[in-house]
Amino acid sequence: MLVLSLVRTLLFVAAHGGTIMKAARVGLLVSGLLAAWAMPAHAGNDLLAATCNSNDVQTTMNAAANGDRVLIPDGICTWTTQVTMPVGSEKAVTIRGQHDCTLDAKGRSISCPTVLVDNIPKGNRAASILMLLNTMARKDVRVSHLELRGQALDPNVQNQGTIAVRGGTQTLRIDHVFCNKPSTACFITHDNVIGLIDHNNFDISVDLTGQNKKYPNGIVAFLENYGGTGGYGDLSFASPTGLGSSRALFIEDNLAIGEGLDGTPFVDHAGGSRVVIRRNDIVNEQTGGHGTDSGFRVRGERQYEIYDNTFTNTISPPIVKAIGSRGGTGVIYNNTIGGSVGFKYVVNLAVFRSHGPLWAPYGQCVGAVTVSSITRSGSVATATTVSEHGVVTGAGLNTWITIAGADQAEYNRNFFAVRVSSTQFTFTVVGTPATPATGTITAKTSFDGHQQANGYPCLDQVGRGQGDLLAGNAAAFSPVGWLHQALEPVCIWNNSGWTIGHVNPQDPAWTTLNVDYYVNATTKPSACASYTPYPYPHPLQADTTPPGASTNVRVQ
Repeated sequence: MLVLSLVRTLLFVAAHGGTIMKAARVGLLVSGLLAAWAMPAHAGNDLLAATCNSNDVQTTMNAAANGDRVLIPDGICTWTTQVTMPVGSEKAVTIRGQHDCTLDAKGRSISCPTVLVDNIPKGNRAASILMLLNTMARKDVRVSHLELRGQALDPNVQNQGTIAVRGGTQTLRIDHVFCNKPSTACFITHDNVIGLIDHNNFDISVDLTGQNKKYPNGIVAFLENYGGTGGYGDLSFASPTGLGSSRALFIEDNLAIGEGLDGTPFVDHAGGSRVVIRRNDIVNEQTGGHGTDSGFRVRGERQYEIYDNTFTNTISPPIVKAIGSRGGTGVIYNNTIGGSVGFKYVVNLAVFRSHGPLWAPYGQCVGAVTVSSITRSGSVATATTVSEHGVVTGAGLNTWITIAGADQAEYNRNFFAVRVSSTQFTFTVVGTPATPATGTITAKTSFDGHQQANGYPCLDQVGRGQGDLLAGNAAAFSPVGWLHQALEPVCIWNNSGWTIGHVNPQDPAWTTLNVDYYVNATTKPSACASYTPYPYPHPLQADTTPPGASTNVRVQ
């Protein structure tokens, strides 16, 4: 772990032109450290489960200590109960098949001797996950050389994941796994988990959700507790943007094969996510990210780097976009886009809160509206507006709205309002102000910038970065108001092979070229001149120790 930390630090210094030491010297040190780290000096035990059944694997997991490897024997085993590393029992462990998978020419799994069939009943609960790993900082976790097959349907598309990793490890590695038609997202990361997902094969081309044309994701990434504190992705949005740094989930050297449908991407991310998607072959599929528009209290995608990938589509009709973004900032470059059918757009930039679907507690980003009347009955006031006000109510949440201009001061503040209709909402008022209210009254959604009449910039929208820290549950936010998010435009350049409709600003009144995003044919836009990618390959790829390197295998 110490070696890994030093490697990351030295690579970051070299990549960013640090003055601590010359780049050549950094390279020599990194080479030596990587060599030391990759040596097959396996410190722990190899623990071989009695069978590949979930009960035997769980028994072996329970017996493992820091540094051990849990080996799952060859065979095809159908799991109906979960294997877990619970909170309070976090360990630095590797979980893998006893023998390596067969690999393609690019080192990705195409068949594996250890096959786990996911027949755990699906639902909106953690118990529906095949393998749930709770982790902690400074403890490496690795999953490798397994085939995962879907069987149980996910009829309500709860998408809890086949393997879910939570907690705080900064050195997760999932590699050489064949995700063979999973019925829910193959891998999901939560909390403060980052690391590397590499050399996996995702066949996500078959509907095993039980819903027509709803296909599972390959990877879903959240970063709700970025930095190990807070929740919902708030601290990630309040922290500096880190494009080119190691503090991200790296997704590299994978193969993903989909069914040519828009809306369920190979990689999806939200909750303050920070992802790097590079050097993947993405076939009949796309990548995407959610904004602060569909997770209720949860924030959207924070930052992304998408480069050196190959996107192809051979299924009609064209997929709407190869790469989609609904918030945050990032860089998109050096991707090859093609296929006999292709994509309508290479990049689609959307601001969903400008038009819907509408989600509490942030509401619709529509700008300030005129309030034609406010009447009060007891402590409940009813506001009527001349146009859509943006207040939304759903899933037990309301929307923060700011009222101004009333002659009665009690009406001029932030309220957690309840939607009645598109032109009417109610709120609780303190005191007994006159009714009806008088004055020239306006209402606006509290968290948007309102620098323009349409509410722009919207909270966490495309092209916005670091801002003030938001805290608390929706009904008790602190602060309530615009979070002063910096303008940090998305940069797009040198994507080749599909030039028709290169970049689509889906909501152009909120996403302006050369303001919120920049597009160049070949060269990096000056708005992102300081950007340098993190070195490839990721240092975690250096761990290639095979089973059997240790002589102290113990069968549980």
